[in-house]
Amino acid sequence: ALKINIDSAFTVGLFSGLDALFDMEMAQLLQQLPLHDDVKLALTRRDGQLGQLLKHVLHYERGEFAELEAHNLDMNTCQTAYMEALVWARLTQNSLSS
Repeated sequence: ALKINIDSAFTVGLFSGLDALFDMEMAQLLQQLPLHDDVKLALTRRDGQLGQLLKHVLHYERGEFAELEAHNLDMNTCQTAYMEALVWARLTQNSLSS
């Protein structure tokens, strides 16, 4: 079982698309940000526990459910977490738009 700092996992998820948003290499973007090494490794090389978690999320987003099942992840838990994240994102987006 993974033992992950929730704040670090949140940061990885939040920043995981920055490279596409800014059309820059992730490593270049991260040089300018004061992040822990484990967060940087997750975002640049998908290394460590945070990187493994990010890989799982990306598999879920792509519908690669066999990959998740191969790691014995509970699909109901994955779905619940993903839906909660979408709700949070929508609420945050709405509050920023107001």
